Amino acid sequence: SVSGLSFTGINAVIGSTAGTDALTGLGVSSRWDLNVTPPNRYTDLTNNRFLEFTSFEALNAGNNGNTFSILAWA
Repeated sequence: SVSGLSFTGINAVIGSTAGTDALTGLGVSSRWDLNVTPPNRYTDLTNNRFLEFTSFEALNAGNNGNTFSILAWA
């Protein structure tokens, strides 16, 4: 949600170049896959939903079991 508004059917977001973008996970079990080459992916493991993201400077875990994985592909 943004400013109290909810959205559905969105599976990718791009932050700005301002350097102050933050993405906060839901209060569910989730996984954050951070890739050397975008996009990155947030996965809601409870509901099996995902969100791809790029250009966010701050990532905030929700309040339930979060795993952050840094992935590097050769």
